[in-house]
Amino acid sequence: MTSFSQTHPQRFRRTALRSGRQHGIFPNIFGGIRMDSMTLNVVLIALIVFAGLSYLFVINQTSVGGYQLEELQRNIDKSKREYRQLDLSRAELQSMAAIQEAGSRMQMVAADSVQYLPSVGGAAVASR
Repeated sequence: MTSFSQTHPQRFRRTALRSGRQHGIFPNIFGGIRMDSMTLNVVLIALIVFAGLSYLFVINQTSVGGYQLEELQRNIDKSKREYRQLDLSRAELQSMAAIQEAGSRMQMVAADSVQYLPSVGGAAVASR
């Protein structure tokens, strides 16, 4: 039978120092992986930098979304104003005074009496 020391290299073994403690300041952190304080500091700094950059990204996306929302709201308000203006123009153009004025500009005359032709057989057909 082979011993543990023969199958596992020295750097992966958990061995006690003469004082009875394991290597490193934080010996059993991260499931038994040994880390000295310098490695742990680098990992913590990297996590803090990552968290800061993530925060900046989220804040940037939120502000861009707010700006786009304001722009869309301005477009909606502009479209509503244009719609009201066009609705007023339509109402003015459909008024009787506007129709009579357009008729006189085109030199049309009002019909005095309207005569309808009787339909034969209950159907009306236009001929060309």
